[in-house]
Amino acid sequence: MAEYATACQIPSKISLLEVIRFVEKADQYDCYIVIEANQISINAKSLLSMCVLVSGIIKGPVTIRTSGVDAKKALVAMERLFSLPLGSERIDAAAGVDVPSA
Repeated sequence: MAEYATACQIPSKISLLEVIRFVEKADQYDCYIVIEANQISINAKSLLSMCVLVSGIIKGPVTIRTSGVDAKKALVAMERLFSLPLGSERIDAAAGVDVPSA
């Protein structure tokens, strides 16, 4: 089974809504997705685990690891979500959430 990894930067402020969108996106892939930092490993498909990001315990650089059927596609999608500015419509579109027009 192939495993992929990439380094990303977690934004200094991340909201619960953004974490929910991230988890929803992660759930779309048939693979295991883990976020690692400071000797902590978080299941990206678990909302409870991902709430650690909202608490601010994990900040700065992280490693995203994927393994499984959709591992490479999932890694690209997860990396893209972290690289987009928070609160932007681009994050909403990347997460597959419809954004109401103003």
